Amino acid sequence: MRVFAFLVAAASILSSCTTIIVGDAHVWGRTKDVSVEDIRAALAVATADRYSHGKVPEAQVISRDEIHVFFERGGGNAVVVKRISGKWRPGGYVIVTS
Repeated sequence: MRVFAFLVAAASILSSCTTIIVGDAHVWGRTKDVSVEDIRAALAVATADRYSHGKVPEAQVISRDEIHVFFERGGGNAVVVKRISGKWRPGGYVIVTS
């Protein structure tokens, strides 16, 4: 019975974080918390940022109101995009240093 409970819990956790493709962008994390239109709007906001350099973004959905957009493959620095009063707006940066 414990094994069954563990498998149900594991399946629930894994299904809550999926990877999808929106346009050319790989998007992962809590993708079921937002719509595809939300993701497109957040990507558009981040792509307009001076740090995008015209690269194809990747995004991690943090919550229904926050998406981190990466312009380097596999992570690194990110543009934070937040939903504020129903609109997606720049919300800062995540800077990774070594």
